[in-house]
Amino acid sequence: MSECWIYNTSIGRLAVVASNNYLQKIVFVDDNESYININSNHNMSETGFIKKSMESINNYLLGKSRKIDIPYDIKGSNFQLSVWYALKLITYGTTVSYKDICSKIGMPKGYRAVGMACNKNPLPIIIPCHRVVGSDNSLTGYAGGLDIKSKLLSMEQMYA
Repeated sequence: MSECWIYNTSIGRLAVVASNNYLQKIVFVDDNESYININSNHNMSETGFIKKSMESINNYLLGKSRKIDIPYDIKGSNFQLSVWYALKLITYGTTVSYKDICSKIGMPKGYRAVGMACNKNPLPIIIPCHRVVGSDNSLTGYAGGLDIKSKLLSMEQMYA
């Protein structure tokens, strides 16, 4: 079973989930139901790896680092993994459209599928799906909500 610890951050409460010194998930803990689900599915333990991971995430959130370099082990379909890899290539402080991601992965009409892969991203912030916007540059869905997506983009643009 994996370990988990919940932290208060500048963008809200985050649960960091890891196993065997690999990050598995970051969850926005926005309500009591999220907390109960996390608490019942993981050992609540602040391991050294989780603490170090959160320090790296906090350095990013505070503008001290542009990159979060934490070993991770995530599961997904081949399609999801290709989308998540494309997201990792988006430069800090910039945005791309869903259409851009579709082109990058060779699926020019796969907007909805790319959107769903972004929605299933187990490591928001680290795999920067917040950098994907609508073709008209509008903010679109984000697991943490549009307010957090806006904060992350503003923070990156301020420190870029």
